[in-house]
Amino acid sequence: MILTAVNIKLNKLGLVTLFISLVFSVNAQQKSIDVKYGFNKFDLGATIKHIQGIATISKINSDTDNFEYYNVKNPSTYKLFNVSPKSIRLGFVSNMLTVIYIEIENAIPVSKRMVQVENMLLGFEKLYGGWEETEPESPDIIFSQRIVGERTVITFNCTKAKNGMGDIFTYYSIPLMELADK
Repeated sequence: MILTAVNIKLNKLGLVTLFISLVFSVNAQQKSIDVKYGFNKFDLGATIKHIQGIATISKINSDTDNFEYYNVKNPSTYKLFNVSPKSIRLGFVSNMLTVIYIEIENAIPVSKRMVQVENMLLGFEKLYGGWEETEPESPDIIFSQRIVGERTVITFNCTKAKNGMGDIFTYYSIPLMELADK
């Protein structure tokens, strides 16, 4: 409503100014994804020792040379928009937290699952700006979306409930992923 009132009073030059302020507003939202730079207590870039000081984690076998992976014990204590994760897996490169996988249970009634997913996606959107659709990387993924900041990417993969895998939210550190590729 405020924008409508402002629109009425502005001339052609004012409309250009209004457009520019809207662009800056969107960019400010997208940059807020980089301010948090992680999920809950898990800050991207943190060391394994730091994470061990705030959560109980256990190392898991990994088939990649660049990453060390850990599962977080008692993942339900780290809520994502009031939803208890089924599991949380942390990926470290050069002793720095680089990626956070948050698996949400999807073996629940479809109506409850759809409301849960919609609420979570809207929660992210309010905090960080709009989602963009991406191409699913697996036939087990129904749809895939992401929000991209300057240093952080959050992805969401809605999976088929029958494969035993939950829906996955993933936080990536862009600069640390580039380090992993070297």
